[in-house]
Amino acid sequence: MQPLMTERDRADQDVITLLTHAFSLFMAGDPVGARHEAQMAALAVPASGPAQAALGDRLLSIDDAMGAEQALRTACDLGAGDADTLGRLARSLQAQGRLDEAADCFRQVLQLDPARAEACLNLGLMRLTRGAARGAVTLLRRAAHLVPTQASIRLLLAEAHQRAGGPDAAAAAETQRRAACALDPAWPAAAVALAESLVARGQVRAAQRALVRASRLDPGDPRLLSRCLHLRHLLPGQTQAALKRVHGGWQRRFGTPLPPRPPLQHRPGTPLRVGLVSPDLGAMPVGWLVRPLFRHRDPARLTLVALSDRPHDDAIARELQSLADHWEEVAGLGDEALAHRMRQLDLDILIDLSGHGPGNRLPVFARHRPAPIQVSWAGYPGDTGLRAIDLLVSDAVLTPPDDGSSPDAVARLATGATCYDPPPDRPDPGPAPRARTGAVTFGAFAGPARVGDTCLDLWAPVLRAVRGSRLHLCAPGWTDARAASRLRAGLRARNVDPARVTLDPAAGTPGLDRLQACRSLDVVLDTAPRSGHLVTLEALAMGVPVVTLPGASVGGRYAAAHLTHAGRPQGLAADADDVLARVDHVLTLPRTPALIDAAAWTAAMTTALEAAVFRLAADTGQALDDEDDSAVA
Repeated sequence: MQPLMTERDRADQDVITLLTHAFSLFMAGDPVGARHEAQMAALAVPASGPAQAALGDRLLSIDDAMGAEQALRTACDLGAGDADTLGRLARSLQAQGRLDEAADCFRQVLQLDPARAEACLNLGLMRLTRGAARGAVTLLRRAAHLVPTQASIRLLLAEAHQRAGGPDAAAAAETQRRAACALDPAWPAAAVALAESLVARGQVRAAQRALVRASRLDPGDPRLLSRCLHLRHLLPGQTQAALKRVHGGWQRRFGTPLPPRPPLQHRPGTPLRVGLVSPDLGAMPVGWLVRPLFRHRDPARLTLVALSDRPHDDAIARELQSLADHWEEVAGLGDEALAHRMRQLDLDILIDLSGHGPGNRLPVFARHRPAPIQVSWAGYPGDTGLRAIDLLVSDAVLTPPDDGSSPDAVARLATGATCYDPPPDRPDPGPAPRARTGAVTFGAFAGPARVGDTCLDLWAPVLRAVRGSRLHLCAPGWTDARAASRLRAGLRARNVDPARVTLDPAAGTPGLDRLQACRSLDVVLDTAPRSGHLVTLEALAMGVPVVTLPGASVGGRYAAAHLTHAGRPQGLAADADDVLARVDHVLTLPRTPALIDAAAWTAAMTTALEAAVFRLAADTGQALDDEDDSAVA
C-alpha cells in the first residue's frame, strides 16, 4: 500500500515537474532562460505555504536568489516558516549580500532548532568576517560538535581561534588543524594550515614536512611547492648552491615550456613603463622597501604601474597609491586574466616582488610572460629559479660575482639591492639606553620561526658574557604561550636565565612601532640562518648598531649587505667566536644614524632597469632567452 502524500509532498512534486526545464537550461549555461522558465512556472504554483517553500528551494538551486526570497517569504506568511524554510531564506539573503538580514534569519533557525549545523556554520562565518572572532569561536565550535567529521569546519574554527587571540589561541588553532588533517588526510589545505601553525611556533622542520606532504597530495599546484621553497630559507645549513638545485624543481614542473617574449615597444627618449606586482604593497616590509623608488624616481625616466594583489588600508598603501602613475587592484584575478591585463598596460619591465613567498604570482611570469623583460627584486632571498625571470636585482654582498650558484643575469647595485627611506616623523634616536639603565639591552625583531637553536647558540655566549644584560624580542608571534615556553627552555639549557628576556609582541610591526622600540635597544643581534632585512635598515636608521654573522645563502646575508653599504662593517663577525668581540666593539661606537642616500639609490636602480632594456633592444632577441647567457655585472 502506497503511503498517503501530504500537501507538501504533492506541492513539491508539482514544482519539481514545472522547474525541470528551467534547471536543464541552467545546467546548460543559460541562466537567463532558466530564470524566465522559473518565473513562468512560479505562476502555476499554488498559493500555499508548502508549495511556495518548495518553489523557493528550487529557485535557490538555479541561483535565482531574489525569486527564492520572494517565494520563501510568501511561504513564511502562509504559515510554512519552519527551520528549513528560514534557512533557505537566510541563504537567499546571503547570496544577495544582505548579511544583516541573513544573520537574523539564521538566529531564528537556531531558536527553532539549536542543532542546525548549517545555521551555526553560516552565522559563525559572518561573525568571523566582521571581526567578532570570539562569537565565531562559540558558533563554529557548536557546528564542529554537530558535524564532527567535517574537516573544513575545523579549519574555520582554527582561524577563529587565531583571530580571537590570547595566550592559548595558537595552541587551540593547531589542535583544530591537526583534527582536520586526521579527518581528511588527503586534503592539502589541512596540511598547509597545520604547517602555518607549526611555523608560527618555531617548529620549522615539522612545518616543512607538512608542506612537502601537501605538495605531494596536489602536485599540480605551483604555490604549494613555492611555500616549501620559501620555508627552506629558515632551515639551518642551507647553501646557495643547494637552494638553486631545489628551486630548479619548480622550473621543471611549472616553468616549461618557456613562453615567447613579447616584443619590446619602448621608444628611446620616453620613460620606461615599469610594473610592480605584489600582495604586500602596504605597511609591510615590501611596501617600505619599494617606497624609495616611488618617492625619488625621475618621472622622465620611469613610469610606475603598481599592481596590488591584496587590498591594504594603511598609510603606506595610501602613500604608494598617491605616488604611482597608475595603481590597480588585481586581487581575485586568475593567472590568465592578470596576464591579459598586464599586456594591456604595455609594460616594458615587470617586477616580481614576492618570489616564492605567500601570495606570489610566479605562474604568470613563468607561463604567460606578459612583459618583454621580467625582473625579480626586493621580496625574496635570491634567485627564484625561473628561466622566465630575465634579471635579478641584487648587490655584490648578497650575490657575489664569483658565486657559481648565482643566476645568469644579475644587476649588482653598488648602493645595495634595497634602500630604506624612513618616515619624516620618525622618533629621535636618543642616547644609548645603557647610559640610563646601567645595563646593556640587546634586541631582535623576530618571532619564533626566526629564533631557533641556531640563534640561541649565537646569542647565549653574548648574554652570559655581558653581565646584567637583557634580551628584548619584538614580534607578534610571542603571544603564543608554547613558543615562549620553548624559548625559555632553550635559554635555560644554555645557562641563560629566562627572566632576562622580555617578549614584546606589540613592537614587531614595521614602521614607527619598530623605530620607537629601537630607542630602548643598545645592540640588535641579527637572526640566523635567516638574516634581518628591513629590521636591519630600521635599526641603522635609528643609530642602533647591528651585529651579524653572515650566512652561506642570500637570506643569511641581508644584514651583512646593509652594514656594508651603510658604512658600518664593524658589526660583521668572522665566525661564531667573533660575535662577542663585535658586540664589545660596537658598544664603544657613538650612536649615530646610518642611512643610504635614497635619491642616489633610486638613480642606480633606474640605471640598472634602463640597461636591461638597452641590452634587449641591441640584442638579437635570443641572448636573454638562452640558458648560457653571460653574467651581467
